[in-house]
Amino acid sequence: MLGHVNNVSYFMYFEQGRIEYFEHLGLTEELFSQKAVSVVADLECQYLAQLYLKDPLMLHVKVAEIGRSSMDVQYAVVVEDQLKAAGRGTIVLIDTESGKSKPVSEHARKIIEHFEGRAPA
Repeated sequence: MLGHVNNVSYFMYFEQGRIEYFEHLGLTEELFSQKAVSVVADLECQYLAQLYLKDPLMLHVKVAEIGRSSMDVQYAVVVEDQLKAAGRGTIVLIDTESGKSKPVSEHARKIIEHFEGRAPA
């Protein structure tokens, strides 16, 4: 109503950015399939400055850490070099048959670590 982006929208940006990140790396089939899904375990956002509906925003996404079956994902919402919001969340890989957590494959781990410029752990 006041021309600013509602706080709920940031979480939709995070989700879209996370999906595009994994699509870009060619990992959607591995992380979102009949055998496994990635679910959000927690998600938070720090609102640092108002974001307006017509702002040309840029979303940066980074996998900051990979655990056994989880990944810590960080987000930055930027408009013209000004950080408007910062977020982070944990996604967990779940085996669809058992409903239990499933280890992140070495294949996915290596692709992400290479993309992020980190040496494999």
